[in-house]
Amino acid sequence: MSSPYLPSKAEGIAWCSALTLEAVLIVLANLLALALFAVNKRLRKRSLFLVINMAFADLLSGALSLPIFIYTVGAGFMLWKARFNKTFYAYQVFGQTVVLQASLFSASLITCERFYAVYWPLKHRTLSVGAYRAAIFMVWIIAILFSILQLLTSDKPAFYTFVSILLIQLFTLCIGNIAIWRRFQRRIASQQQNREAQNRLHSLRPTTLSTNSSDLQLAFEQEVMDTRL
Repeated sequence: MSSPYLPSKAEGIAWCSALTLEAVLIVLANLLALALFAVNKRLRKRSLFLVINMAFADLLSGALSLPIFIYTVGAGFMLWKARFNKTFYAYQVFGQTVVLQASLFSASLITCERFYAVYWPLKHRTLSVGAYRAAIFMVWIIAILFSILQLLTSDKPAFYTFVSILLIQLFTLCIGNIAIWRRFQRRIASQQQNREAQNRLHSLRPTTLSTNSSDLQLAFEQEVMDTRL
């Protein structure tokens, strides 16, 4: 009969160290992105608002969500004693679910915005800054409402709701990016056809010019012969 698995503290230290390094890198990378957006005025474009919002959500993920997860992992490996009470559960839901959903919704919104820009570029140029701000506001409101729903409901309904929303987000990301890729492929094929047509036109121009010159020369010689006669 096999003995039960006993967590190793060395393994727990390795996991917590790797996760801590990941959290630090996530925070530093997204802080750099936010700093560049704040300092460089050229980056303050409407199309980058959604990207910066996602960077902010990822920053919170490294600063809030991963420390909570590290605390839970360390407790599982018996590195420290954890208190999993209602307050911790509420903090875990708001610290992890809100940030995770905000990041996923931001990624889906970026895909939809790029899809709209590729297929309807003229309408996309008319979008105002207020429209982007409203979209970002709705991302966080939906993430907060979903976290409250998960906090108030039992485990199974919350799990099914989370999986359903996650599948919708993944479907949006996959279908949107595939459609954008196909649009660019068609555009590249159209540009290649136009270049081939232009090359054919350029190759026919010298022949046409030489033919026209020969016709003019023959007409001139015929005119000279007629005058002599």
